[in-house]
Amino acid sequence: MGLNTANADYALYKYLYDFKLLDASGINAGYLAAEQIAWFLGLDFMQFRMLFSAVGLGLITLFIRRYSTCPNIVLALYAFLPFMYDVVQFKFFLAASIAIYSLRFLIDKPKFYGLKYGIGLYIATLIHPASFLFIVFVVGLLDERNAFRVSLIAAAFVLIAVYSGLAQHISSFLLDSVKQGAYMTELGRFGWIPYFVSGVGGVALSYFSSSRRHCTELSRLDSAPLRFRRYFESAKYAYLPLLAMLPLSVQNFYRPIRCGNLLILIFLSSFVFDGSDFSSGFPRTEIKAIGILFSAWLVFTQIILYKGVIDIVLVTELTNNFLWS
Repeated sequence: MGLNTANADYALYKYLYDFKLLDASGINAGYLAAEQIAWFLGLDFMQFRMLFSAVGLGLITLFIRRYSTCPNIVLALYAFLPFMYDVVQFKFFLAASIAIYSLRFLIDKPKFYGLKYGIGLYIATLIHPASFLFIVFVVGLLDERNAFRVSLIAAAFVLIAVYSGLAQHISSFLLDSVKQGAYMTELGRFGWIPYFVSGVGGVALSYFSSSRRHCTELSRLDSAPLRFRRYFESAKYAYLPLLAMLPLSVQNFYRPIRCGNLLILIFLSSFVFDGSDFSSGFPRTEIKAIGILFSAWLVFTQIILYKGVIDIVLVTELTNNFLWS
């Protein structure tokens, strides 16, 4: 990520960085603060990306290693699923990594966990405002039934707001004209449907992988994965209101889903690959079936994510990198 020398957003952000432009559209206070740190240290643009790539990937790695029972598998899957897009959408990646890492306060519930999570999410929002959408993951604090109800009501409200024009009207008070044009474009007809199917598929797989288990079956596990499992039993429904936003702009509102898929990877990989614990009580044939469906979901999500942007994203990134060129 830090050694990439060309991608769809690289030239623009390099220009803004090199000329130290402070008020360009898309340069938010948090991202500007990161740039100012790099300017103070005398770093060029590539060194700036290297430094904050290490910060973002470090936070992601720490989160995975804390809550996954098979972290190496999750890291490998992460490299295939959202990573290549994270290289391009670097600013949102950095914000999302902070927002995701901050979820540990909701999972572990230390003292003042609400305040700590709020501070982490605020910092992420200062870097990229769309990362505020990670606020939906607070439903993980509810029990599973209430989390489903709240998420379903929120999703229904979002759909009504989207198709009634209310969301576009409200956005005029919250976003500048450039951002409103990007986020509140005309409703797409069918392009959002594959992404919606992928999102619902991930939620459904998580549901069928957990509906017949009880926390007592996992008592011998390390406490961090156990807490994550309890949290995600409810938090999986947080994707529903995010999915309801897709008709507005797939490019923008799929971002938190794409990065948030990391939670699904942690949960399902533990179920499929750590059968002695996470799939306790399930017949072996059912575990294999869920494993096959999990693989199919990964392939399908890969296809819809990179279809049409192979040259723009994958080829450009892989052929313009100091790591091997």
